[in-house]
Amino acid sequence: MHERTVARRLERMTATGLVRFTAALVPEYLGEGIVAELAVTCLPGRVHETATALARRPDVWSVEVATGDLQVFAELQARDHEQLFTAVDEGIGRVEGVRDVHSSVVLRLLLTANDWSPLDPEPTFVRRTVSEGRPLPDPPSLDALDRTLVTLLEQDARIPFSRLARELRVGETTARRRLARLMTSHALHLRLLAEPSSATRWRPASGSPCTRARWTRPSASSRGSRPYATSR
Repeated sequence: MHERTVARRLERMTATGLVRFTAALVPEYLGEGIVAELAVTCLPGRVHETATALARRPDVWSVEVATGDLQVFAELQARDHEQLFTAVDEGIGRVEGVRDVHSSVVLRLLLTANDWSPLDPEPTFVRRTVSEGRPLPDPPSLDALDRTLVTLLEQDARIPFSRLARELRVGETTARRRLARLMTSHALHLRLLAEPSSATRWRPASGSPCTRARWTRPSASSRGSRPYATSR
């Protein structure tokens, strides 16, 4: 397929809202709050309803539906253990359709989906560092300008540097340097999100086609935004 055809189709999908480019900080690397992995057992016939209810929560980053006794998996961010307890016991535990909730707090994050690059000839810096047993670089300290930059990228990660600099009220060189610092530190991830209705079938290396339903949101700061979905 010609490059212009690909670009035209991509522009059409972004213009209609089927796909969206965004960015998000990785709180586990920054040491901001705690992240918990939740495994939820649902009542019969209530799996989709329960998953959708979890996807509406602003503190839930992603929701996945799977086979087995634990049908719904969710990733939740909380300020501290007390907030996590409240979210699980008084919130998710009382959602209609939830039979049981298993929670595990993430102690250390080594790799994310951004470090999975099967088509690249070389592994990412983070994957190579982790596989060699070396520690990751210390996370950067973020100031108000960095967080404003991230907020702008959450809305549109394809924003031109000229506009980014104008919104930040800094020079374009400063905007580029700030973004490069966040990207190389692994504290900021860029993402392509697709609406659930545009989910496509994916064929892994094994050759067997499969579709996985997953609701995800860019970050916990995007309160009030509707859930998005990625197909993998």
